[in-house]
Amino acid sequence: MTKLYLNLPILIANTTMIFQSGLTIIVPVKDGNALSQLRTFLEELGKDPGNNPHVPFSKLDTIHYCRWFIIDQLRAESGAYEPPTLAFTSNYDGEVNGHLQDLMRLFEKGFDLIYQYCDGYPGASASTADKIKYLLSYQVENRLFWGAMRFYTVKELRMENQLRYALETFIDSKDFRKSSPKEVYQAILSYVENSEYRWALQPKEIPPRSWWIRYWGKLVLILAGLLVLLLPILPFLICWVLIGRYFEKRDDAKRAYYRKLGFTDGSHNVDELMKIENLQPQNQLTVYGTIKTPYWFKRTTLKLAIKLFKLNGTYRSTKGKLSGIETVHFARWVIFNNNQSVMFLSNYDGAWEKYLSEFIDHAANAMNLTFSNMIGYPQVKWMIKEGAHDEMLFKSTVRQNQYPTQVWYTAYPDMTVKNMLNNKRIRDGLSKKLNEKELTEWLKNF
Repeated sequence: MTKLYLNLPILIANTTMIFQSGLTIIVPVKDGNALSQLRTFLEELGKDPGNNPHVPFSKLDTIHYCRWFIIDQLRAESGAYEPPTLAFTSNYDGEVNGHLQDLMRLFEKGFDLIYQYCDGYPGASASTADKIKYLLSYQVENRLFWGAMRFYTVKELRMENQLRYALETFIDSKDFRKSSPKEVYQAILSYVENSEYRWALQPKEIPPRSWWIRYWGKLVLILAGLLVLLLPILPFLICWVLIGRYFEKRDDAKRAYYRKLGFTDGSHNVDELMKIENLQPQNQLTVYGTIKTPYWFKRTTLKLAIKLFKLNGTYRSTKGKLSGIETVHFARWVIFNNNQSVMFLSNYDGAWEKYLSEFIDHAANAMNLTFSNMIGYPQVKWMIKEGAHDEMLFKSTVRQNQYPTQVWYTAYPDMTVKNMLNNKRIRDGLSKKLNEKELTEWLKNF
């Protein structure tokens, strides 16, 4: 049912594999009156997503992130608005049925209050199984799902963070000014061995050898297939790029038409977006828009680009950095609305301006190859040139296609990806034999 990278396993006690997964559900809202009431209710929940009385997500320790947001300004290429929908996305540990059962076990009444505004919801009196079946019927595939901390559950991330705080407190309570790195390390080991953190002396569990054989074997098969097909498909790729350039020129001629329809007028309130940004070390981004015509070309280009980036995320961006960017916790691409719309969601550290600047510095070509297939994107040449390389225009376009998230929950709001990687290095150092140079470097993590 699930694909390789959408469910990276975590090995617990050598027996149970827990998967890091992403769920996307998009459900139609009944009508304008229901939409207004739903928005008001969600905004109230969003004031305290972890501890509100209806869906207090902090009670479920398998959710990394989740959000509810209303899609109500999406347009078809004709300019007509698409019917409003409610989107729910989550990043969680485990498999989808167990995840939904956990949500219903803890928050069923809250889900009833939310989804009563949506078409076809079976209602509060229906069985839990029927409600789960309803939600699954509106599940949308994540074309790409990426997480920074592979093989980590929410519990493990929190445990390693607590370990770091405990060790920092211990070090601060001692006078190590005249101690060698080895003496400091031995004192830390002794403290850990006699504390509740003894688990950290054992290396973190990783998938068994059989999993790694399948993992790398798939890459070998992919690369072998590409090598075999390279020469036969090269003329086709050249033709595809030339056709793309033709459509780029045509897109340029249609920009005035799109502006007239309001695709790039920045009509939604930026203040509404900014009021939920920079309230903590982490932020979220919700961007969605309309794929250009001709769909056969633009949509195919987008899907091929996402497959390429998925390969990068699965085999290259595996150590906490997405294409060199060390601030992204999770990211996903979703194609929805009968394959006419596209959505990019991310959970990241730091300010919005800096976050987008990092994407421009490290992945402008990737942004061009994907986002350029959406209406309103800055002018692109040869699929990867210009576009996002114009920083101010790119940021303006993102704002114009960014929409408010009414409810956004994070399980560890004060932890950055850098914190998590630092915590990982600390734990790894406790279970390894380190020489004096390595000990000196390891101590710099505190």
